[in-house]
Amino acid sequence: MDFTPERGMDMPSPEPFINIVGLTCRPEEEAKFNAWYEGVHLPLIRPARGLLGITRYKLAPGNDPGAYPRYLSVFTFTSQADFTAFLNSPEVAASKDEMARTWGKDGLQIVWRVQYEKLPQNR
Repeated sequence: MDFTPERGMDMPSPEPFINIVGLTCRPEEEAKFNAWYEGVHLPLIRPARGLLGITRYKLAPGNDPGAYPRYLSVFTFTSQADFTAFLNSPEVAASKDEMARTWGKDGLQIVWRVQYEKLPQNR
């Protein structure tokens, strides 16, 4: 258990929760996509409550880009409850509206989304 002045010692800390998003764009639009993602999309969602961090990855050479998303974003939240609140937040609503205006229906594809919870550690 963690101690914080607000909670004392009697309550366990919420476990981190991650949301992983696989994205693909047209190869000729990769520069536009990366500039937009870093400069527009992330600033819209970063202020969301409970979002601890976002880590981005690009598919490594040697992997089949037809079989896997070209980009992967890992969003880490303080808890599953914060992730659930994030989905209904004004930040996500604004980012979805902006994404639709910028990319339409064909320019950017969210291939999949999946969430993972942290396994308890043996102590």
